[in-house]
Amino acid sequence: MAGELILFLIGCLLKEVNPSKFEISLLQTIDVFRGSCVTIPCSFDFEDDYKEHFNDQYNPLLPTLTPSTLEVKEGDSVSLTCSAPAPSNLIAPTLTWSPTLGGIQEILQENQAKTIFKTSVLKFTASRLHIGQNISCSAVYKKRDGSSDAPLTTSLMPHVLFPPWILASSNCIKTESQINCSCETMGNPSMIQWLLDGQPVNQSGKVTVITEPLNTTYLRSVVILNQAQHRYLSSLVCISFNSLGSVSKQFHFENFSQDKQLMFVFISTTVILLVLVWVLVFVVRFKKTHHNPEIDTLARKKVSCTTEGDIYVNTSEMMYDT
Repeated sequence: MAGELILFLIGCLLKEVNPSKFEISLLQTIDVFRGSCVTIPCSFDFEDDYKEHFNDQYNPLLPTLTPSTLEVKEGDSVSLTCSAPAPSNLIAPTLTWSPTLGGIQEILQENQAKTIFKTSVLKFTASRLHIGQNISCSAVYKKRDGSSDAPLTTSLMPHVLFPPWILASSNCIKTESQINCSCETMGNPSMIQWLLDGQPVNQSGKVTVITEPLNTTYLRSVVILNQAQHRYLSSLVCISFNSLGSVSKQFHFENFSQDKQLMFVFISTTVILLVLVWVLVFVVRFKKTHHNPEIDTLARKKVSCTTEGDIYVNTSEMMYDT
């Protein structure tokens, strides 16, 4: 029915444009049996000036993909349906998927217009590996005489969404005048935000930000800082995000902040020395304040008595010996 309507519209169009420049050849009468499949040949000629208006050709045997577009999240189960008509004058077409991503089921169906279709259902799990890959369904018809027509193909390119992650190649490189920090991320889609000391980094005269997509899922962003800035830098964070999630990476500047580290060591050492001096002064003052002269006098007397006793004993021993 759709084919007859298209032929009728084309005929009307050609007559309306300029009937003197077109000739249509169509059978006036056709004898057929009721219920049989009928093919009505129709042809027309036109001049070369009108060729550009007939570049698009409609083929009713072209397979149809359902859905016609595909946007899914990674890990989702996907079901694609390919259907092609099976006219009575042709053997039911052979339907082929490329690539074969999963299980395939085929059935013959009849629509409301009593037209028979062959349907093939492809089921697979969406993956980021399918991004940029054409999924096609081809229909090959065989005629009753055994010959085959050229394959008719319909295809689509899936759009698979997945959360981002930051690659290990992200790092910072120091030069004599600046530091270049690169953040490389994979995600679909993927966006990058820099935080400098907790504040969003914007393009300015002091900070240069260069962001470039290398393909549909790979994004690289570079922040360039001059030497004066990185001396007082405490943190630099790269955040990659999309609607499915986010991930961050903090860049460390141990090798790039030597002045800051030396200042910290100097201050720490000075504080420790001051504490030690204070403790020493406190001990000396404590001893002077709590000194007891009576104890010192008794100690001297005891020493004197002991010395005299020793002398007396020694003198007696000397008289006895004599």
